[in-house]
Amino acid sequence: MKKLLLFCIVVLSLSSCEKDDICDPGQSTTPRLIIEFYDTNNPAVLKNLTNLYVIGEGQEEALVLNESIPIDSPVAEQRFLSNGNRIGLPLNTEADQVVYNLTLNYNSPNEDLIFEDQIVINYSRLNAYVSRACGYKTTYKLNPPTNPLAPITVTSGNVWINSIEILQSDIETENEIHVKIYF
Repeated sequence: MKKLLLFCIVVLSLSSCEKDDICDPGQSTTPRLIIEFYDTNNPAVLKNLTNLYVIGEGQEEALVLNESIPIDSPVAEQRFLSNGNRIGLPLNTEADQVVYNLTLNYNSPNEDLIFEDQIVINYSRLNAYVSRACGYKTTYKLNPPTNPLAPITVTSGNVWINSIEILQSDIETENEIHVKIYF
């Protein structure tokens, strides 16, 4: 009888154990729109940006484009600048449109070399359940070119952006390039 009681206690104890609810850092989350920049005169060649500064419409702080610089660094303001040829822009999980101001040569002492364009990105959203620990993620689909709200448009500015090419309208991961911008 004692063995049966001990067996029941052990079984009940083990059956009440539960996996930890920790979201695996490698788990796919809500993706950003990945953009690569190319030379207009040589469309097959990636072109590095010079001090690109990106801020969302209505936002008070710019996007962090250079996460390798610590917040407490003496050059912390450079966290908001990109000098590479690729950026990731977050899309709004609660709206079907986002507007960004992209400023090239942001901190140039020569104002004639500072160029700013505003881009409007239109898309639809789909929430997908990931797990109990991670919750939901949102994936996006850029509007088709036939939609009155084009997928991406340049609406104002110095027009340093010459053209935009959509490579992948389904934004499900950050492992692929979604958009090419030529300048």
